[in-house]
Order: sequence, then structure tokens, then C-alpha cells
Amino acid sequence: MLHRSSRGWSHATRTWQTQLGRCMSSMRPNGEPGSIERAVADATAALMLRLQEVEAENAQLKRALQEATKSFPTIDQTLSTSALHIASTSESLNEKESAAPANKQVDSAAEKKKLYGGMTQVQFFHRLMDCTRKYQLSSKLKAALESMPLLQMKWSHQEAPAILTCLVLLNRTDDAIKYARRWAGHLPVLRHFMIQAARTHCPELALALLSITAQTHPRAIDTFFYSCAIGACARGPLPFVASAHDLFWDMQDHRVPASEMTYGAVLIACGRLDDWRRAEEFCTVLDAEPERDAIYNSVIQQIGLFNNHEFTVRLFERALTHDIPLSERAHRVAISSCAKISRRDHALSLLDAFLDKIPTSSYSPLLFNSLISSYANLEPATSFDLFETMPQRDRDLFTYNSVLLACVHDRNLSRGLDLFRAMPMPYDVVTVCTMLQLCRTTKDVVRATEIYDEALVALGGPSTVLFEEYVETLVECDAYEAARVFYGANKDADAFHRTSKLLNLLLRASVHDLASAQAIFKDFAARPVPIASVSWNHLLAAHIAADDLANAEELLLRMQIRKSVTVFSYLQLMRAYYNKREFSNVTRVYDHFVSQRFHRTDFGLRNKPLHTPQTGLHILVSRARYAAGDYSAVLDMASSFNAPRLRFLADGAKRELVKQAVLAAEQLGDWQKCVQLYGDMVRNGCSDALAYEATVRAVAKAGEFEAALDVNGGDWYRNSERVSKGWFRDASD
Repeated sequence: MLHRSSRGWSHATRTWQTQLGRCMSSMRPNGEPGSIERAVADATAALMLRLQEVEAENAQLKRALQEATKSFPTIDQTLSTSALHIASTSESLNEKESAAPANKQVDSAAEKKKLYGGMTQVQFFHRLMDCTRKYQLSSKLKAALESMPLLQMKWSHQEAPAILTCLVLLNRTDDAIKYARRWAGHLPVLRHFMIQAARTHCPELALALLSITAQTHPRAIDTFFYSCAIGACARGPLPFVASAHDLFWDMQDHRVPASEMTYGAVLIACGRLDDWRRAEEFCTVLDAEPERDAIYNSVIQQIGLFNNHEFTVRLFERALTHDIPLSERAHRVAISSCAKISRRDHALSLLDAFLDKIPTSSYSPLLFNSLISSYANLEPATSFDLFETMPQRDRDLFTYNSVLLACVHDRNLSRGLDLFRAMPMPYDVVTVCTMLQLCRTTKDVVRATEIYDEALVALGGPSTVLFEEYVETLVECDAYEAARVFYGANKDADAFHRTSKLLNLLLRASVHDLASAQAIFKDFAARPVPIASVSWNHLLAAHIAADDLANAEELLLRMQIRKSVTVFSYLQLMRAYYNKREFSNVTRVYDHFVSQRFHRTDFGLRNKPLHTPQTGLHILVSRARYAAGDYSAVLDMASSFNAPRLRFLADGAKRELVKQAVLAAEQLGDWQKCVQLYGDMVRNGCSDALAYEATVRAVAKAGEFEAALDVNGGDWYRNSERVSKGWFRDASD
């Protein structure tokens, strides 16, 4: 029926076209207008008649369809509605057909937005490129990338390096290597990949790319590929650092020339391994390069900017020794590194040699600033001389800040104030902080308050840095009450941010006021940032200062649950019990500390002498056990000078524990143990007058002088650095 209806409509249309054609064919240039009008009227009448017939036939079909659908009650109403629409006029059909592509486009756009994590494709592309520039993943981009099938999607050659970078930043190095293999036939893309591997410090990816390129493009392995791979290994995880050396020698074996980037990377690797002997081998190779001077300039800058100041100074010394001309930037980097190493005298000798070699008349303002800043940390007097030599027109804000730092190290408040008042340019927050440090050296709270008030006006209001520096000045000057008053007056200000440094300073100021310390701690605990272990220890110190040891011990357990406990936490509580002569509590806290050793390992509180020194705990519990009369326990703690349990301790700590053990052995009447322990001390280059006296007393009480002198040939007596010439010290000593 539907077919008949549509066929009738087509037949009516063809009839109308036929009549119209006849009408048009009957037209003649000189024809009468009446005949044309009659032909048009006849055609229109025939068309209208056929349209009426089609509409009547459509109405009949609708009624028949409605009656048919009534006999099937289970059919959903939406189906009948859909059928009615199909049987409607051609205009409605055309409208539906034109709307369908638009709906499909809307659905496709929504699916794409869902695929890209709620972003459009353009937004995702911009975030991807921003990640490539900053090498950081935003939270939104990270969430989108984690939900996307990155390896199944097709990316252009422009997007491929960015996708590789994102895979590395997501710690999906294996996927990044798989993705890189897909582009093995595209050498320009592989070069871009190698750049990203070097910049993200991913040696696994760099070595894989080197292997892929060697397989597919063996002649393309050049200085660029080697240098990027060496740089990634040198700056990557420590296990891969030695691979940088292997790659360099492989590069030499295959006669691939090394560049400035290559030498900089391989010497950075030597610096990370603290292997100057191997660095000298590379420097010997470098000395044979035709571009030696340019390479030295570049390498010094690279290593200095990598913050390996010790190797920077050594290379600077080598350049001065071999008369290698350095650029001004290389000089400034090396001079800055001289002020940051522990060998102060050596750094001063290098700077003095530089001053003697190059006259000050040839210095640029930047070089003057570097020298003034370095000498400010090493020798303030020379910094003042350089400041006076520097032309006044070349002095800038950095110059004045550097010479004010020299005043801080020289503790010269009057000179610093004169320079501060005579500054020809507006000062900044660094200047104010340096002046507050200068006031701290002389504990001049009044002057510090004046400078702080002036800075609020000059800098346009307070800031977090100013708050921290001023509160630190008050605390260092023992103005605890003033610090708490300042906090109360400014805690509701918009510029007051509750930082960890401010919390620690305020807790130090409230160490003798437990109520204030608890209130401040509660106020700062409301912020979203977790409380650090240092702040917990300050609160614990406030409890101990208030003689509230029971709550202090409860607080220690809370710290343990929150994974904030440290060795110093236990030491504070043990010292408090020791000072109250509650030796049993000292031992109890120590035993609890030892019982938590596996628990501490989970917290990261590992048994490393430099990170968490436990010397104080051992010495304190040894003294407590001796005072409590538990001499056997004291002996067990130090059975010999080189006992396995003492291997992590320094010689000074071992000497203290062995001395306590000698005193305990004397109380037990064990002269042989006294001689053995004190002999261990002497053989290891340590000596102690109290231990010597205790050993002699124990031997004298037992009447075993001859037997004691026969132990190890009597070295415990002959090699001992005794204060007196006899057995005991004089009373006046």
C-alpha cells in the first residue's frame, strides 16, 4: 500500500510535467496570450486533482495502519509512531533525512570529547604541546592520557614526539619503546624521539632508540645520537650513569667525533659517581681536540648549571693551570661554584689567582657581581674592596644585595645600614630579608622592626616571605612573646599563609607555653598540607618543657601512627626521663624504639648513620643502665670496640660506649674485661682518662698487675696517653 501511494505521487508529478511541457511547446513567439493562460490553468487543475486523490489515498492508508496496530497490543507505541511518520508526506520525510546527518555529527563530537577526557581535539593538542615544552603533566591531561588507548590511536609525525614524552612521564617506558619501534623507518622522527629521551633523562628509551636506529639506519648513527644517549645516561637513574662512559669509548672506537655536549655529559657522569680519576682521562682526550678551548668553556657551564660545584671548580683550576682562555659566562659560573664548595681555602686561592691574572679594569658588571657574591661567602673584606673598585654607574640591585650579604657574614651592622640607606635604587624583598638577617646577627629587634615597617610601605604590603623572615628574626632574637603577638595580629590577614616554616618558628616561640603551642598547632593543622615531622617534634618539646611526659609519650605514639616519628623524637623523650632520673623509663622507651625497627623501615626511618643518627640513643641508654646498676646490659652494648652492632657508629661514639662498658666491668670486678676493652680502645687510636683509671683500679683491686701487663704485651698501658706520670691523675687535674 505504501508503494502504491508513492507511485501515485510520482505519476501525478509526471503528468504535471507532461502538461507543462505541452503548454510550453505550444507557445509561439507571436502566439495569443489567452492560449498560454488556458494551457497553464488546465495543467494546474489536473495537478490539484491528482494531489487530492493522493491525499485521500494516504488518509485511507493511515486508517488501515491504525486498525492493524490495534490488533497487536504488545507492540510498543513508539513503533507505531515511527510507522506513522514513515507514511507521512514527502516534506516530513525530507526534513527527517536532512536532520539525520546533523545528529550523527553531534554524536561523533560528543564521543571525541569523551575520548579526549572532556576536552576538544584542539584543546587536547594544545595541552599536549604545553607538556612537551614544560615536561610536566597537568592533572587533567594525565587523567585523559591514562584513559586513552594511546598505542591504538593514529598520531601524526608532529604529535608523535609529544605522545612519546607523555608515555615517559607516565612511567610507561616499555610502551614508549614499543611506540618508537613503529617509527623505525622515519629517521627525522627518530631524531626527535632521541631529543625527548635526552631531555626527559630516560636512558632506557635512549639506548633502545640507539639500537633501533643502528638496525634500520646504520649510517645515521652520528655525534648527535651518541651525545643524546650519553646525556640521558649521565642525567638519568644512578645505575645507568656508568653506561655513559661505555658509550663514549664506543664512540671513540668507531671514530665518531665528540662534541661539547658529549664531553659535558660524560663529565657530568663522572661527577655523579665522584670519580675525578676517570674525569682526568676524559680531560686528556679533550686536550687533544682542535676545539679544546670552546669545549672547556661549554663543559664548565654545563657542569656548573648541573650544580656539581666540586667538579666545576676542578675544571676551572685545570683551565687556569693550562692557560685556557675562558669566556665571561664560564668565569661567572666557575666563580659562583667556588663559593659553594666545602674547601674554602682552596676556593679562595683559585679566586685570588683569577684576580691576579686578570686586571679589574677589564671586568664587566656581571663579572664584578659574581666576584662580590662569591667573596661575600668566603672573605667579606675582599668583597668590600671589589665593591669600592666597581664603578658606581655599573652597580645594580644585585650588587647591593651581594655586598649586604657580605655585611651579614662579617656581622657589620653599621656598614650594612649605611649601604642600605645609600642605595640609589628601590630595594626588593631580597634586600629586606638580607637586612633582617643582619639584624639577627646582633639581636637588634628594634632595628629589625623598623626595617620591616618601612618595607611594608615600600613594597606595597606584606608577603609570605616577609612574614617568615620577620618571625624568624623575632625567634632568633629570643623575642618569643613578640612573635606570638605578631601571629595573633596577622593570622586573619589575606597575605598570611600558614606555611611549615611559620609553624615551626611559632612552635619554637611557644616551647615554654604549652597552651599557645597547642592552639597554634591546631590552627595550622586545619590547612590541607600535612604536618611535617619537625613540627611534631616541636610540639613534643613543648610537652616536655611543661613536664607533661605522660601526654608527651601519647603524642609520640600518635606520631608513630601518622608516620611522623623520627629518631630525634625518641631522643627527646629519653633525655627528659634521664634528666628526671627515671632510668627505667629511659630503658623502656629505648626498648620500644628497638622493637619498632621493622615498623621504622616501612616508614623510611632506616638505620643510616647520616640520615637518622642513633648515637645519642645508644649513649643515653648506656648511661641510664649504668646509673640503674644494670652493668651486664651495659657490657652487652659494647662487648668490644669493633663489635658488629657498633659498625655504624663513629669512633667518638664507640669510645663513649666502651668507656661505659669499662666502668661497668670495674663494678662487676672483671679486671680482664677492663683490660680487654681498654686495650681495644688504645689499638684503635682512642684513649680516655676515666676508662684508664677504671682499668687500673680494677687491676689493683684484683692484685693482678703482672698478669695485666702480660695481656697483649701491656700495650694498653704503654700506648695509653695518660694525663699523669703515675697510675692516676692529680686531684688538680
